[in-house]
Amino acid sequence: MLEVITLIISVVGMGYFGNKAVERAEHLALVFGVPTIFIGLFVVSIGTDLPEVFNSIVSSVLGHGDINVGDSLGSCLVQISLVLGLLPFLASKVDMKNINIWALIPITLIAFLSLFILISDGSITRLDGFLLISTFFVLAYLMRRGTHKIERIIEKRNQVIKNSIILILHFAMVGFFAYLAIDSIVSLSGRSNIPEFFISFFVTSIGTSLPELAVSTVAIRRGKPEIAVGNAIGSTIFDATFSIGIGPLIAPISITAVFVDILIPFVAFVSLFVLFFLALRKKLGKLEGVVLIFLYLLSYFALVYFGIV
Repeated sequence: MLEVITLIISVVGMGYFGNKAVERAEHLALVFGVPTIFIGLFVVSIGTDLPEVFNSIVSSVLGHGDINVGDSLGSCLVQISLVLGLLPFLASKVDMKNINIWALIPITLIAFLSLFILISDGSITRLDGFLLISTFFVLAYLMRRGTHKIERIIEKRNQVIKNSIILILHFAMVGFFAYLAIDSIVSLSGRSNIPEFFISFFVTSIGTSLPELAVSTVAIRRGKPEIAVGNAIGSTIFDATFSIGIGPLIAPISITAVFVDILIPFVAFVSLFVLFFLALRKKLGKLEGVVLIFLYLLSYFALVYFGIV
C-alpha cells in the first residue's frame, strides 16, 4: 500500500510540476517568436514529456531499462489515442482543417522505424541514445518547415531570466518525483511478481501523460487547437525518440524482447492508424473521440488477452 501511495503521489507531482514548467516554456517560446503549431509540436510536447524524460534518465541509471522503454512507449499509445479521444469531451470539438496531419504521418513513421532499428538487438547503447535524440531534432526541423510565425511578446530581460530560473526549478521537482516513481515501481514489481514493463506500459504511462491531457484541454478552451493536437502528436514522436534515448545516452540499458518483437510495431501501427483517421475526418468531435478511446481500450485488452503483457 505504501508503494502504491508513493507511486500515486509521484505521478501527481510529476504532472503538476510538469504542467507548471509547460506554462513557463510556452511563455518563453512566445517571447522568442516561435510559430503556434510548433509550440504544440515541439515546445509544449517537450515540457509535458518531462516525466518521461526524467523516468528515462533515472530508470536507466538504476539499471531498469524496461521501465524506461515501457513508460515512454506506453505514453505514446496513451497520448495518440486516449488523450486525443478525451479532448472533445473535456473541452470541445476540434476543427482540424488548418492542421496538416498528412505531413506528420511520414515523420511519425520515421520515428518508430528508427526506434525499432536501433534497439532491435535488445539493448540501447550510448550511440543508440545519441542517434535517437538526433533523430528527434531532425524530425523537429521537418515539423517546423511550413509553419507560420506568430507575433512576439515583448518582455524585459530580468523577467526572462526569472521565468527561466523558475522553469529550471520546476524541472528539478519533476526529476525528484520521477525518482520516487521509479523506486515505487521496482518495489511493486518485486512484491507482486508483475513485470516492470507491464506496470510502466499501462499504469505509469497514464500518469505521466496527464500533463498532455491537462495542457491540451486548456489549449482548446483558449481557442488554440493547434497547440492541443500538436502537443499530443508531438509528444508521441518525442517519446519514441528523445525520451527513450536520453537515459541510455547516460547509462546503456538492455530491454525485454517483447518491446522489439511486438510492442513497438503495435504502437507504431496504432499511431499511424489514428493519424490517417484524423487526416481523413479533418475534425475531432465526440464520434472521433469515442473511436480513439475504444481503440485504446481494445489495445489494452488485446495485449493482455493474448498474454503479450
